[in-house]
Amino acid sequence: MEEKKQGFLGEYKCLALFAAMMVVAAVLVLVKPMVTGETKYVGTGAGIGGEVKVEVRIAKGVITAVNVLEHNETEGIGTLAIERLPEAIIDQQNIDVDVVATATITSQAICTAVADAMTQAGMTPAEVPQPETQPAVEESEPSVAAGPLAAGTYTATAKGMGDVTVTVTVDEAGTITDVSAEGADETPGIGTNAIDQLPAAILEAQSADVEAVSGATITSNAILSALKDCLAQAAGGAPAGGEPQQSASAGPLAAGTYTATAKGMGDVTVTVTVDEAGTITDVSVEGAGETPGIGTNAIDQLPAAILEAQSADVEAVSGATITSDAILSALKDCLTQAGK
Repeated sequence: MEEKKQGFLGEYKCLALFAAMMVVAAVLVLVKPMVTGETKYVGTGAGIGGEVKVEVRIAKGVITAVNVLEHNETEGIGTLAIERLPEAIIDQQNIDVDVVATATITSQAICTAVADAMTQAGMTPAEVPQPETQPAVEESEPSVAAGPLAAGTYTATAKGMGDVTVTVTVDEAGTITDVSAEGADETPGIGTNAIDQLPAAILEAQSADVEAVSGATITSNAILSALKDCLAQAAGGAPAGGEPQQSASAGPLAAGTYTATAKGMGDVTVTVTVDEAGTITDVSVEGAGETPGIGTNAIDQLPAAILEAQSADVEAVSGATITSDAILSALKDCLTQAGK
């Protein structure tokens, strides 16, 4: 009988201890935010696919976490900003961070949402970062992001494996709202991948500052070349429905030396030499304002690729898109001169 009583008391003590531990755990959960001072705030911003909802955790005026709760952004494009920006915002303790070049709208949506949360917390957010724009180059092809863009629908054609036609729609706010690409002669499963994938990337970036689709360089470059023509029209260049710009490799080239300049991080000047047979024999690039180890990689590497391709149908150097685009833009200007 005594043993049963002791057993009962032992079980009772275990139950009482367990109950006490649960009470302590509950108290700690409730008290922790007060001890650390951490508070959650939720902000929203407008992405390419709709509202982007972001939770920001702030403790004693310090941003401790940034979590994207809801979004409908494009996988592999807008999601790049979702993967990269939270850590950058925590590092900077504000939204004065670099936008992801191929995910401009999503980047701005995240920053807007974080700014909203910071304001709720009584903090002062920086201005929502804006992507770099490249002004039109005098007496040269307007650059990719030249603007502002006039409302309308613009169409241009460039050479891929065959003719590739791009149609761009711009609304009254100057926003690109639709991009379509058509090319009946592009290789199924290769060039057609670029036709399927690039329009969404262009919409996200709101410019031609996007990467070519791997394995589909020729079609990608044709789409981006035609897109640049459309944006030039929308920025006040050739009228919509007018003659498309000459393709980078169009026409026999006349012998001579040709020079053109385009905007990268600074002025990028390309000089092209063509021999009597119409062959490009030399390409040189100069750009004192390009970022060492990034933009300078494009200056070092692209001339050889251009000589090999005998055209501007080459891939941008990874990580050096702005400088690469400037080189190719100036190159096209040189080839247009040589084709006259």
